[in-house]
Amino acid sequence: VQEHLQAEFRRIGARGLELLRSVEGTDCGDCAKAASRMLALFDKNANAALLQRFIREMRYELETGLLLINQLIFPELQVEEVEAILDRLARRCMELRVTPMVPREQCNLMSRVFFHEFGFSCSDDDNVLPEDNCLDMVCRRRNGSPLLICALYILTGQRIGLELEPIVLPSSFMVGCFYGASPFYVDPRQGGRLRESTDLEQCLRAEAICPEFADLAPVP
Repeated sequence: VQEHLQAEFRRIGARGLELLRSVEGTDCGDCAKAASRMLALFDKNANAALLQRFIREMRYELETGLLLINQLIFPELQVEEVEAILDRLARRCMELRVTPMVPREQCNLMSRVFFHEFGFSCSDDDNVLPEDNCLDMVCRRRNGSPLLICALYILTGQRIGLELEPIVLPSSFMVGCFYGASPFYVDPRQGGRLRESTDLEQCLRAEAICPEFADLAPVP
């Protein structure tokens, strides 16, 4: 479908680009994102401008932002591969999910699917490769930087209706779940193990860091 659409837009030329730009500027979320990605396929130099516009508009939508950044650094990024694996992860979680499930149970299920069934894991900090930060290559290899692994986990959660947050610790990245009175955290380096705030506070103290609320709060 993507190839046929590209061929058709190339056939109609400037009118096609004008149509894509007009759709990109609307408030129609999915359509605007699709138009942005199609425009990037026609003009790789447009990626920087698209990313600048995205930042200035302060939309802060994780999936689009990540794809735009990756397309700027890795122009041959295969967006379809990324979206396909995220859709497969979400479908599998939905197949296994029973209702009702509290967020902690949903994260346990997601970790089982994401880290164990699909085999995602974090790369070694001492041997980080460029492909560890390229979305489609991480999806293909099932291994990547902790930052991207956390991002993919969060995007999977969004697809099943679970809003999760990125957490930046001095020595690692994690995913936080802030439903209810007691937040908990998903540790990508330990196969998606759920950890409590008291556990992370102890880890910070072991690194001679006095824990503060902001250390375990979502990244603004």
